[in-house]
Amino acid sequence: MQNYPVPITSVKIGNSVVVDPCLEEEQVMSCRLTVTTGKNDDVCAMQKGGLGTFTPGGSKQIVSSTIQKSRDLRAKIVSKVN
Repeated sequence: MQNYPVPITSVKIGNSVVVDPCLEEEQVMSCRLTVTTGKNDDVCAMQKGGLGTFTPGGSKQIVSSTIQKSRDLRAKIVSKVN
């Protein structure tokens, strides 16, 4: 594996967004957005699910926070496999 893609899922519950939800949170969400980024902070996959919607600004915020969180997770993953 060379790109080390890391997916992060965010769900909308009411007016709040929860990152990496547990089962109970997934059961009450209105929608979810999973964003996968590569090692160069590029978005390599996105999937939206559920009947609810995200605003364009909300989607941009999720992508921005995903990039930050995936950097941290990727660093931990790489340190364990190298």
